[in-house]
Amino acid sequence: RGGDSSEVRDQLRSIKEVKAIHGGFAASLVDGSSVTWGLFKTWQRISATRLAFASILPDGSVATVGDPAAGGDSSEVVDQLKNVHQVQATD
Repeated sequence: RGGDSSEVRDQLRSIKEVKAIHGGFAASLVDGSSVTWGLFKTWQRISATRLAFASILPDGSVATVGDPAAGGDSSEVVDQLKNVHQVQATD
């Protein structure tokens, strides 16, 4: 899953970093924006800032991706992110 980036190929320029998460990928670009593919088929209730985004997955857990300093890394609290009903981004 998520391996076909043909729909976003034209946006994949000046890539700083690519991360794989929950069946898809997110590329951080050098201008600070992000491009994702393969994610949104299963991601629900997405909330985003300029540097990171979070979404509730069908099982009620939360997936995050983006700049760790901006909330893109929830690995330290992943055990607490169960049965989530809402995510909200703030800058």
